[in-house]
Amino acid sequence: MTDIAPHTLPLRALLEWLALALFLASWIGYERYHLHRTRRAPASTRHGCLLTRQAGWIDAIAARDQPILFIQTFRNLGRQAIFLGSLTLLALGGAFSLLLSGERLRTLCRITCLFGHPSPLLAQLKLLLLIAVLALAFLQFVWAIRALLAAHIFTDGAAAERTARVAGLTRYLADFQLDFRHGLRTAYYAVCLLIWPFSVEAFIVATLVLTVMVARYDLHGQGEEPGNVS
Repeated sequence: MTDIAPHTLPLRALLEWLALALFLASWIGYERYHLHRTRRAPASTRHGCLLTRQAGWIDAIAARDQPILFIQTFRNLGRQAIFLGSLTLLALGGAFSLLLSGERLRTLCRITCLFGHPSPLLAQLKLLLLIAVLALAFLQFVWAIRALLAAHIFTDGAAAERTARVAGLTRYLADFQLDFRHGLRTAYYAVCLLIWPFSVEAFIVATLVLTVMVARYDLHGQGEEPGNVS
């Protein structure tokens, strides 16, 4: 078992706090920046381009007065959210099982000590944070499904209500896309938390790499506004 010299414990504790601060800043800070950028310049993010094209698609389908097309699309979108929500729930159950099982938790603490972890209690606190993040991801997928169910109400109606139905569909599908995206991002960062009990250095690297990859996907190489694509 790897022992940590007493004089290095304050530095180790500082590194743990810095890793937590970096994790929260990367996750929450990037989400806030992305939301602000999407609202300010929709064409500069993939999410903004999706919402713009989605609004045009809704208007075109509503003009054809074929609600079955909406229902089929909602069914496909709902399957993705339900599948990912189920996976998140399974991971959450596994984390709870590990936390509540004394023998498994002791085994985890012994394994983390092999990697130089300073405290079994700290490993348990990290596991609690992982459970909280997984629970948030699950709730975000549930909220996405709820928005999709609400959108079903606006799939059919009188011709005079077309403008109101289009506005409702646009609003609730935008809510679905936002909640689904948040659920995915939260699940991504939960994967980083899996590394933390074993190596704080690897956790820091994983957080930075994930944030850069997400930013490159969301913000890099965006096309032009719909209708301006050459």
